[in-house]
Amino acid sequence: MERKVVALSEDIARGVVDETRVVGILEQWLIEGKLEPEDALTQACDLLSAELDTTKNTSTFLLYELAKQPALQDQLCAEIRTVLGDKVNPSWEDLQNIPLVRYCLKEILRLYPALDMNVQEIKADVVLNGYQVPAGTFVVSCNSLMSQSIDYFNEPDKFIPERWNKKNKEDSIHPFSSLPFGFGQRGCYGRRLAELEIYILLTN
Repeated sequence: MERKVVALSEDIARGVVDETRVVGILEQWLIEGKLEPEDALTQACDLLSAELDTTKNTSTFLLYELAKQPALQDQLCAEIRTVLGDKVNPSWEDLQNIPLVRYCLKEILRLYPALDMNVQEIKADVVLNGYQVPAGTFVVSCNSLMSQSIDYFNEPDKFIPERWNKKNKEDSIHPFSSLPFGFGQRGCYGRRLAELEIYILLTN
């Protein structure tokens, strides 16, 4: 990290870094002065360590569930081959045309959420389920309990990717019933990286 910061500083001094050069998000924040080098190191470590186990576990569970359903494997394989042909890695546009890949990821994150709970500090007094909760209280939401509840999902203990197809009107899903990455400003900023890695793994 120290070598990278020195090299980046030298590039900035020579005028090599400009808006046409493609850089990573941490580099960009360093260039713009939004992060100190120590903060960038912390962010890099957080992103890599938090992403490693969660993505690995999610991928393992996904491959396990697919291994139990050969018919679903065949359906997924046919969809991927139709769209990708001989391509190794999908483009963003390709991913829009292989919805079953996305449904599989959403369903595995519902069934086996990488984070079991989210904690939020309530900023203003609020009533939750009839209980008065004062500002400053930490509220815990249990992802696995919510995303596997019969109140929100039909056959919640089964791996059914097609439930995420919005055309299935009988399976209308509440948008906050499954929050594996959290939500809003405090949501996981590694979400897109993790999703893309699993999409690429699955399509391969």
